[in-house]
Amino acid sequence: MYQPLSETDVHKIHAAALEVLARVGFKPPTETVRNPVLSASPSTEFRPLTIADLYDLARLCDTLPNIQWFARPVVATDIEDWRELDLNTVYAIAKGTRKHLGTSIVLGKHLSEIIAEVARTENLYPELADRDSPDRWKDKGSMDIRDRAARRVQDIIRTHHPDNRTPEADATVRARFPIRLPCSETDRLTSRWST
Repeated sequence: MYQPLSETDVHKIHAAALEVLARVGFKPPTETVRNPVLSASPSTEFRPLTIADLYDLARLCDTLPNIQWFARPVVATDIEDWRELDLNTVYAIAKGTRKHLGTSIVLGKHLSEIIAEVARTENLYPELADRDSPDRWKDKGSMDIRDRAARRVQDIIRTHHPDNRTPEADATVRARFPIRLPCSETDRLTSRWST
C-alpha cells in the first residue's frame, strides 16, 4: 500500500493541526451567514447528513444543465464503517446522477472493490473501450472502435424506446400539433428497427 508519510510524520502533522486549533481556534459561522441558512430551512437546527441526503444532492445535480459533473459535497454521517461509507458514497452518487462523478475514498484498499462492483457504469468503463488482450481481440473478430460503435448504435436503435410520455399525453400532443413521426416508429414492437 502506498504510504508517503511515516507514522512519526503523521503524528507530527496531527500535533501541529491541534496546536493551530488551540492557538487560532475555530470560529462558528457569523449571524450574517447562519441566519439566511437557518431561515431557508423549516428546521432551525442542523442535523447530521445521511447517505440519502447525498443521493438527493446527486439527483438535484442531475437536473441542472449548467453543472457538468458531481463531486461529493457532503459526507454521510450515518455510516460508521469506512468500507461501507466508501461503497455507499459511490453507489449513491452513481445512482443519483448520470454526470461525471468525483469523490474521495477513505481507504485506498477499497478502491478496487468499488470499481469492480459499484462503479462499473458506462460513465467509468464505456462498453466501446477495448480491454481485451491482443489475442482475445483477434479471436473476437478484430473489431476496431468504429465497428464496435456501429454495432452499439444498431443495438440502441433496435432496443431503446423511452417511455417518458403516456399514451394519453402523446395522443393529446398529436391531436393538437401536426406530428409527422408515425406512432409505429415510436413503438418498440412495430418500429422499423424491431426484430
